[in-house]
Amino acid sequence: MPTCTRHQHTATQTDPHGKHFTCFLDEAPWDLVAATDVMPYLGDLERLVAGVAQRTNPGALFAFSTETMPDEAIGEKGWKVTPKHRFAHSPAYLKAVLSRHGFTITQIEPVTVRMDEGQPIPG
Repeated sequence: MPTCTRHQHTATQTDPHGKHFTCFLDEAPWDLVAATDVMPYLGDLERLVAGVAQRTNPGALFAFSTETMPDEAIGEKGWKVTPKHRFAHSPAYLKAVLSRHGFTITQIEPVTVRMDEGQPIPG
């Protein structure tokens, strides 16, 4: 996860590859955050969900997709690297992280998030 260094009106983010991005921090809080095809590239979601919670209004909608596996296939940590080198998150882990940061889950829907070499990847 990139780290953010706050300046007067912007922050410079540096990703793990050394690329720099600018984001604006003095915006009003958001009512909607959508993240499609993002979570499979992140393992631990604590910092991301904490950041979303910090930048959203009460009652905001946070909609996202991720690759999933049954809780027992992932283990205690709640997420793991799949054979395709992406992360999968267990439903229990997602519920726990979202709850810790004040989100109430309104819907979880099983979907095929992608086809990989002709095989559906559950999410």
